[in-house]
Amino acid sequence: MEPLIRELERSPDVDGIAIVSRTGLKVWGYASASIDEEIFSAATAAVISIGERTTRDLGYGNLSNVAIVGERGFVVMTQMDQEYMMAVASSNKTKIGYYMLMLQRFSKILSGSGKRSGEDIERDEEALVKAIDALEEEGL
Repeated sequence: MEPLIRELERSPDVDGIAIVSRTGLKVWGYASASIDEEIFSAATAAVISIGERTTRDLGYGNLSNVAIVGERGFVVMTQMDQEYMMAVASSNKTKIGYYMLMLQRFSKILSGSGKRSGEDIERDEEALVKAIDALEEEGL
């Protein structure tokens, strides 16, 4: 998982990345000086919880992603498994779809990790890193 996170972290338009527990405690994270890491972590857990309840209560199935878009940027969040969530904050609003896709792929890799070999997971991580690199080279 670390190589994948490092790929996102080195992107110049990522202002913050957080992996948080269901209770909002930061497990791992990176944030620029403009982001309060505690608020980022706690808000991620709260928003995911509300999103899960909303999709469930409306009969829309399991939550996939949550996107919050402001005037100067956005935050995309996803549930990785029953205990952990991940969020990416960026000031480049044109990449919202890109980061939603990346978070979905992260969560798929992690949710299947108990059923797959370490070699399978490593191969998926390498493929995802290559995909990120290719998208960045194309300016997406």
